[in-house]
Amino acid sequence: MKKFIKLEKRNISNNWDYLVNNNNSMFSKVFNFFVNFLVLRIINNDLVHIIIKKLKKNKKIIEFGCGRAVTSSIIYKKKPQVKITLVDNNYSIIKYLKKKKKNFQIIQANCLDKNIKKIGKYDISFSSGTFEHFDKYQSKIYLKNMMKISSYGIIAVPAENILWKITSFIRLFTDTKHKLIWSDDFQFYNKNKIKKIFYHLKGYSLIDIRYTYNLGFKTFLIFEFKKK
Repeated sequence: MKKFIKLEKRNISNNWDYLVNNNNSMFSKVFNFFVNFLVLRIINNDLVHIIIKKLKKNKKIIEFGCGRAVTSSIIYKKKPQVKITLVDNNYSIIKYLKKKKKNFQIIQANCLDKNIKKIGKYDISFSSGTFEHFDKYQSKIYLKNMMKISSYGIIAVPAENILWKITSFIRLFTDTKHKLIWSDDFQFYNKNKIKKIFYHLKGYSLIDIRYTYNLGFKTFLIFEFKKK
């Protein structure tokens, strides 16, 4: 049975309706398809490979701030026996997932909510394309909340790369209705930035951190962590 938990909504994720909005301009649709399906699907294979290496039989995992759940969908194709839960704060995304992703447990919840424990306990929590939209204060809450519901965390964020910056700039014009999203405190990360976060985040250990490369460019920075 699919489960929905509505928690307090208080961050920008509620504005990401364009991901499932059929009324976008044709140019916007083409651009979103390229970024969200072609580029991100290729990049997410690196994240999927890392997650699967950590999996054992009957593991429970959760995609924390899942959007269209691209990463989870790839994992399911490779490991259909793994129990996967999707969580997102956006009602339109949840409605889309309920219709399209029948093999997952689906939860509507705010990843920054102090009552996040209500959604259950998992072996691994992971995310891709979410962490970079939070400011420094929110990012620490996000990491702590991942550890409230799981024993191990894996996150992929955009690495500092001119191509990502060009993409974000273009989308300011292709997604004119969503300028608030693309002009938020969008972060590009390098290893030193991640290490600095964990230096000030007492009680949590950074286990591994690495770049993924596509066409010779650093694309994602993937880091793994757990409680000390």
